[in-house]
Order: sequence, then structure tokens, then C-alpha cells
Amino acid sequence: QFVQSAEALAIKGKTQDAISLLSQAMDVGADRYQCLLKQAKLYQKAKLLNKAAETAMQAIIEYPDRLPAREAVVSLLLETGNYEDAVTAARDLLRISPCHLPAHDALGAAYLGMGNVNAAIRVAHNLVRIDPENPGHRLTRGHLLLHAGEIALAVIDFEWVLEMAAEDEQAEFARTQLQELDITQCNQILILALEDAVFRSRLRSEPQVAITERGY
Repeated sequence: QFVQSAEALAIKGKTQDAISLLSQAMDVGADRYQCLLKQAKLYQKAKLLNKAAETAMQAIIEYPDRLPAREAVVSLLLETGNYEDAVTAARDLLRISPCHLPAHDALGAAYLGMGNVNAAIRVAHNLVRIDPENPGHRLTRGHLLLHAGEIALAVIDFEWVLEMAAEDEQAEFARTQLQELDITQCNQILILALEDAVFRSRLRSEPQVAITERGY
């Protein structure tokens, strides 16, 4: 009864009243884990993110083998920009559920938030390995590889997405990336040809070889 009343209050926007009622529900024997999760979501809705994370963490402490509270904590830590703790929380979740795709996604996002692109790329490799037919994972990896200067590898991922994702938004993004790369590299080749007589001569006689030798 308390839980249902709390849910009704939450729908009406009476967040604090709903949270208090959930505490009362736990006092009289309602499912504590579910009540803590509901409280965490209500705190999040009220933009009390630290309190939401604390509440979800309490659920983890009391019920360490259950996943929803761990998922909530990872999400909240990312939302607050607490990337180092988000990495720890995501890793803890992955120890329990190694193929948990959202946890891998969150781990990659946390590493990227910390500026650790190489670690984010390693996570992207794992995602592609676990779910190889998902174009989203390939697109993410391609974007990260491009950011790290691994252009040839990025192109492979973008071309795969373009072929497999048909005409959806992911394919359009991959197409845009490839087009921008083509323009950038053509400009770089043109500048190099103007500045380097040897390369310019080689470009005339063996264009493909000349371009490949320079890493294009």
C-alpha cells in the first residue's frame, strides 16, 4: 500500500513525499531493494544526483549480487562527471556480468571523459568482439580510432557501417566521416605535392604507390 501510494505521489510530482513514503514502506517490510531503487530514481528526477547515487550505493551494499542498482550507480556517476568512480563501478559490474553491453559502453564513456582515448578504444574493441554485428559499436570504434590518428583502421570501421547499416543515421554518419576524410587527405596530398618535388614526381608516375608510401 505504501509503495503504491508513493508511486501515485511521484506521478503527481510530489517527489519528496514519495521518497518519505518509500522509507515508511521499508519500515513495515516492503521489498527494501526495490524501494531503494525507486528512491534513487526519484532523487535523480529531482536533480539530487549525489543523493541518488548514495541511495543506489546503499542498495549495492545490502544486495551486492543484483545488477539494477549497479547500473544506476554507473549511470549517475557518468551524469555527475565522476569518471574515475564510474570506471570503478563499471568494472565492478562487469566482474559480475562480463558481457553486460551497457556497462562496457559506460566504461568507454568514462575513459573518454577522463581523456584516456586508448583505454576507450580497448573497450570499443571488446564491444565489437562481444557483439560484432552491431554497427553502433563499429561506429564508436571508428570515431575513437580517427581521434587517435589511426585513420586506416577508422576507415575500415566506417566502411563496414556504411555497408551493413544500409540507409539509417549510423550509415549517414559513417558516410559523412569518410567524405570528410577524403577531402582532408586530398588537401594534404595536394600541399605535399606542391612542397615536395620528389613526391610530386612519384605522384605523376606511380600515384597509388606514392600515396600509400606517405600513409594515405
